[in-house]
Amino acid sequence: MLEIGSFEGLSTCYFLWRLADLEVTCVDTFEGSAGLPSGGRDGLEGVFDRNIELVDASRVRKLRGDSRRILLDLAEEQSVFDLVYVDGSHRGLDVLVDAALSWPLLAAGGVVVFDDYRWSMLGDDPLLRPGPAIDAFVGLVSVHGEVILHERQVALRKLD
Repeated sequence: MLEIGSFEGLSTCYFLWRLADLEVTCVDTFEGSAGLPSGGRDGLEGVFDRNIELVDASRVRKLRGDSRRILLDLAEEQSVFDLVYVDGSHRGLDVLVDAALSWPLLAAGGVVVFDDYRWSMLGDDPLLRPGPAIDAFVGLVSVHGEVILHERQVALRKLD
């Protein structure tokens, strides 16, 4: 699994807990984002590390940095994932870039899940929300994927 945007690691912990054989590659700057807490004195990365340790840190590969660069590195490594969870930046163009760079890393039959589809904390401008970017990406790959969930989250299965 590839998780773009791990924050405090709670979704990572959930996946590790529910899927005993899962290995997760987590990508995050651990710098927080607009309107979200930064993790206090120890910072987000410290909170993430402690949370992951409670479940099974041995199944987690943590990559600290900007997703744009790290996703290109993963492509160069020829990494392939069965599940991609996109929950990094909530800004439209960032979501679109994360989607575009992670799609080639997704195995045929794999699923990409976009979180916070209806998120609008920064206002109604489409550039400040993930929803319009998710819609644009789904439209772009529509002949290569099928929407399997479209609610608070959007999930898309890659067909080829």
